[in-house]
Amino acid sequence: MNFRLATSKDTSNILKIYKENHISSGGQLVSEFSCHLGLTYVAEVDHKIIAYINVMEQLPERITTETKMMNQSYCFPQKALYIRQTAVGKAYQSKGVGKESYKALQKLYPNTPLYAFVHLANVQSMNFHVRNDFLPIGVFAVPKFYETHNYTAFLLTNQNTDFTIERSQGN
Repeated sequence: MNFRLATSKDTSNILKIYKENHISSGGQLVSEFSCHLGLTYVAEVDHKIIAYINVMEQLPERITTETKMMNQSYCFPQKALYIRQTAVGKAYQSKGVGKESYKALQKLYPNTPLYAFVHLANVQSMNFHVRNDFLPIGVFAVPKFYETHNYTAFLLTNQNTDFTIERSQGN
């Protein structure tokens, strides 16, 4: 499996994977242009794209301010990678592609914690993340997120305690 930065030529294949994985019960609805926001990486076999991960190198301020953290003293690290969206083609699911893609992403960003939101209704994604050492650290609940009303999701991270910084009394 090859893991690389996506190019504009990959957009239609990324959208195909997105559409075949779309979760109608609250999954984030995204326009065709969203795969260009942040950085998008693709996993491919024999030059066929089989998965993608779209990330941002900084957590959006809305996430850090509107997420109810399970540990009130939690402070987000300055260096982090926020997984906006990820999907594996249906024919390649349950074959280790997602896990290998996350490992490849982590190799590109060593010592950088990964964060992901998982909608409450997306049990498959929650199970995947937990199996891959992600733990829930907060809940993000807002009246509207993109096109989804009453959006509620867990914020998960693979961050270990080395990245956790206690807030000082003045903050």
